[in-house]
Amino acid sequence: MHLVAGRGFEPLKLSRQIYMASVILSSGPCDLAIFSPWHAPATRPPTICPRPRICPRAHGPAEYANDSGKPVADHVPVVGQDALARLQDAAVFWSVGSVTADQVIDAACDCLTAGIDSPTLQILAGISPVKGEENDELRRWLEGAMSELSLVYYGEGSRESEEEALRIMARRLLAQTIAPRDLTSWAYRFISHDGTPLAAELIALDNAYDLVAAIHDWQPHTSTATRDIDAGVVGEARRLLGHPTTA
Repeated sequence: MHLVAGRGFEPLKLSRQIYMASVILSSGPCDLAIFSPWHAPATRPPTICPRPRICPRAHGPAEYANDSGKPVADHVPVVGQDALARLQDAAVFWSVGSVTADQVIDAACDCLTAGIDSPTLQILAGISPVKGEENDELRRWLEGAMSELSLVYYGEGSRESEEEALRIMARRLLAQTIAPRDLTSWAYRFISHDGTPLAAELIALDNAYDLVAAIHDWQPHTSTATRDIDAGVVGEARRLLGHPTTA
């Protein structure tokens, strides 16, 4: 077994490689050739190295909340289901520019530490976080990894990705992990008027929030001033999810 690093090798990184190997081996047999550019198959990128942030850690609800609503295999433990759901959501948000490639790769690492494994997931988790290169590597490997894990891949910048991201954010609102204004401002920023028509009402409601703020000269004001707008946002979120819109 070779754990030799590629270009840019530093002795202090060897322990990280050993840890990465132990994580993957603990979830079953795998090919460790991804750790060495001299032993990697031609179909794999020659400069991939283990990520320095491979240890599991908690993510805030605004990053990858377990609310994708996508089915996962019944035999996958709860921890693994949570990790898969975070990867699904992270991939959707990356497709609309709402999270970075680095966050998707972190979610892939979380899947490995949760016992989820597949050949392309190993590659995805091992993408080196070199600024400016992550997105290219993600475009190369993400779709394959999602397919192997029976997750849904949404093309970057596609209408489908925008609509799914809207539904994820709507679920977060109804779960009360984000505020109504968070949903409208997110839709305005990442979907915009040029995106899916499904976001049009939320963007209009975001403009209504701005109007109220302007009336109050952008000073803090009571929540009663936006109560009707908040109710409209909740109603729109329910509509996006196909829920009854009446209280």
